[in-house]
Amino acid sequence: MAKVFKKVFATYPSPVDQPDYLAAVLGKAALFRVVKYKQAIVSIAAAEVDWANSSAEMTNCATLPELRGLGLMSSLLHALEKDCLAHQIYCLYSLARASMYGMNLVFHRLGYVYQGTLINNCHIGGNYEDMNIWAKPARSA
Repeated sequence: MAKVFKKVFATYPSPVDQPDYLAAVLGKAALFRVVKYKQAIVSIAAAEVDWANSSAEMTNCATLPELRGLGLMSSLLHALEKDCLAHQIYCLYSLARASMYGMNLVFHRLGYVYQGTLINNCHIGGNYEDMNIWAKPARSA
């Protein structure tokens, strides 16, 4: 996974390009889903879970540039939503780079509701960028 993050992001707010960090959070603070092609990971998404508050940030979304536009991220996030619901995590949200039209469209199509934009909020991809806030309406079990 670290290799994909290194290829996709010049900088990222958490050390996802470090295998030790990923090993520490995998299955504990974060649920991950990946897509493999020819035995290699090509797309990743995670749900960083706040177990005490039954909420999760849908994050760490990365697809290799040559495989974007195939619906991989939509599939990963949908699977993560099911994982969250199975763990009784009902409050789902995300921060998406405002400049990344495709990622914002994915959240919109999955039923997330735009909540506003944080200006120059996050150092990602080598610069400070605006981040759109998306939240999914709570569902009952």
